[in-house]
Amino acid sequence: MRELILLLAFSALLTGCVGGDSPPQLNSGSGYGYPDAAKQTGTEGKVTVRYDIDVNGVVHNAVVVAADPPGVFDENALKTVRSWKFTPRRVNGGAVVQRGLTSDVTFKLSGEDKYKGY
Repeated sequence: MRELILLLAFSALLTGCVGGDSPPQLNSGSGYGYPDAAKQTGTEGKVTVRYDIDVNGVVHNAVVVAADPPGVFDENALKTVRSWKFTPRRVNGGAVVQRGLTSDVTFKLSGEDKYKGY
């Protein structure tokens, strides 16, 4: 009986590892930095981007859904999100498309750049 329980436990563990579900995992990407005008004025902000991830982990359909301040960091945020490469979401062990994800891209100055325009 003990051997049967151990075998069932091992089987469940193996099934979970091989055929399980997992969320997308960000593997790489680039930051596109600060727009010069925003850096000069000490402007900080946040952009929310909605996007899809295909079965190869590539970002598609990236669009800005909110920005504060509007229009200042939008293009840099889109370039950043479009550069991301994921291990795609897995369901029953297979990669699947994931639609309508959102991420915030925050633009924050530090050190001497924060007070450069003052």
